[in-house]
Amino acid sequence: MNRQNFILLTILIALGVVYYFGIYTRKTGGLDPEETNFAVKDTVHIQDIVLLHKQGDKTNRKLTLSRKNNNWILNDSLRVVPAKISLFLKTLSLLEVREPLLEKAQKNMITQLGKDRVEVEIKMDNGNIKKYYVGSSTPDNKGTFMLLEGAQNMYIVHIPGFKGYLNSRYSTVVGDWQERFLFSVNPDRLILYKVIYKNQEKSFMLNRKKITDAWELMGKEIPKELTKNIFKEFGQVNAESILEKDLPGKRKELSANAPDAEVWLQEIDKSPIKINIYVRSDKPDLYYAWLEEANPQLVSLQEYHFGKYLQTRDTWLRKK
Repeated sequence: MNRQNFILLTILIALGVVYYFGIYTRKTGGLDPEETNFAVKDTVHIQDIVLLHKQGDKTNRKLTLSRKNNNWILNDSLRVVPAKISLFLKTLSLLEVREPLLEKAQKNMITQLGKDRVEVEIKMDNGNIKKYYVGSSTPDNKGTFMLLEGAQNMYIVHIPGFKGYLNSRYSTVVGDWQERFLFSVNPDRLILYKVIYKNQEKSFMLNRKKITDAWELMGKEIPKELTKNIFKEFGQVNAESILEKDLPGKRKELSANAPDAEVWLQEIDKSPIKINIYVRSDKPDLYYAWLEEANPQLVSLQEYHFGKYLQTRDTWLRKK
């Protein structure tokens, strides 16, 4: 090897070493763990998660996710969508730093973070607390800007193998987390099905004393095939959306008038449930509704899913 080639090779090797230690390790290793330890590997020990959306010093929204008896509760009283919390816990466990930011970008992004961010506080069952701040997504939408509390530097965080941003998973909107379950009935165990309309000619009540008895309407037996075909569609009902906080006072306003329909359902050995239904003039394919219980919430129901419960007296007067 002549002297010129030797010098060239030496320069290339030197550049390679500089790249490896100056660039590659900057992205994937050699980072301060006190500034990059975003992940919670053992999520089973998470007790509470507090999410706050803040703009400057102003808190726009706040929600709390709490583990109680192996179930997750939203804001101390609401059910959480199981798939949502499962995905979120998985996200918390898989977070990794993709790369740090250059000095100029650091200043710009930290300034932006001060204007708009989600503050995340994770409380463990041993009393330890992890807190960090979630900013916007990166321009390539494959990472999210995050900053650990007490850290000097912000980082681009991602989940290896996942192509997308993560800040949308830190939603502070209650409706994104709240389970829309309203009620569930087992049609084979029903002993009462009643619908009361404003138009009494449409109203009816079906009942039976035992689940082995035939259904009766005004003392007359209803064909088994008819009840079987209709009741087989009964089961779990989920709300299209929860409106209680979005429309404060609306339920009180509606309750000043009789509902367009009252649906009563009772399983054997259980208390009856009552659903109040109000037709929406603005959206004919939706109903305002609430379950008559200790803490009712105004919800929106889709006619497509709930219409099966709004049978009329004529339904049961059909002949075989």
